[in-house]
Amino acid sequence: MKKILATLLMLATLGMTALAADDIAAIRETYNHIKAQIANPDPINYDRPDSTCITIDRMLPGSGIQHRTMRIYYQNDDWYPGCDECSMPKILLATLSYNIAVWEYYYEYLFDYETHQLLFFYERHIDYDSGNPVESRLYFKNEKLIKAVPADAGTATDVQQALYNANHIKDVFNLVTCDL
Repeated sequence: MKKILATLLMLATLGMTALAADDIAAIRETYNHIKAQIANPDPINYDRPDSTCITIDRMLPGSGIQHRTMRIYYQNDDWYPGCDECSMPKILLATLSYNIAVWEYYYEYLFDYETHQLLFFYERHIDYDSGNPVESRLYFKNEKLIKAVPADAGTATDVQQALYNANHIKDVFNLVTCDL
């Protein structure tokens, strides 16, 4: 009986791993497609996401000027202000970069085109102690973590912070794309 349960558990785990691998492959394909559209737009068909950029410069005592930039890429198929029948723009990707003194931070948030749920989070910064670059990637499905690279990047705090920030990015996106 124990062998049967262990075998069933192993098969279920392998099945879930295969599903997660398919989801991760689909996320990577979506990410690469959007990044390619941004980097190399098709000038004939205008196959490039629209974007909004918000930049804030402020003085931080003891650190100097902090430069913060958020760029939100979105698909704007048929929407324009005042159009009640149009579908709203759909957020695709957001990037956030900022500095504190000499320390630079960079983040990317990839969203599902239909649901606006976070699919992928990327982070790059310099480690305070070692001075080495640190990168982490979090993959999501239905706002649940399915993979973290490196594995220790997927702590509950990391996941909660990525989802929290993604929701705030969606709030900013809705604010700047609405007919106020």
